[in-house]
Amino acid sequence: MKESLENHNTEVESLEKEIPRIIQNKFNISFQALGGRQYPYNESNIHTILKNRFEKYYTTCTSDKIITDINKYSTKETYKTITYENGIIRFNGMIIAEGNSLTKNDVEQYIEILDNLIKDGFISNKLKNLKESNENLELQINEIKQEINPIVEAIDKELYDTS
Repeated sequence: MKESLENHNTEVESLEKEIPRIIQNKFNISFQALGGRQYPYNESNIHTILKNRFEKYYTTCTSDKIITDINKYSTKETYKTITYENGIIRFNGMIIAEGNSLTKNDVEQYIEILDNLIKDGFISNKLKNLKESNENLELQINEIKQEINPIVEAIDKELYDTS
């Protein structure tokens, strides 16, 4: 059990370290595909959007459904409020990009990048593995509880049985 928990925590920490690198890579690939144009982005807000989305999948999906649900995701449908104003792109009020070179036409590119980030195969497979690990840990905990319950009940009976 201890080893399983340590492995699970190591995987969580590994994913948390990888996400900023993946964000940077997705934006860099998009920049290169568009002839080297630089698209500014707010890394911490992008990270927050991803974290919230991944937590939703993690808490609402079983491990066997998580990748399927992630692949059905659409930024455009999920974030109904995508706005552009004076060089600022916001998703649900959160600034994700700001720069003088940004135009309203760039919004679609940011939607595509977010979709690619959320559907990233490395991240979705890591989430699936973490969910499986979590489900296995919960099974182990329940097995331990079942083994301990008779002992606790016997102790309670011994302590409170005054006959």
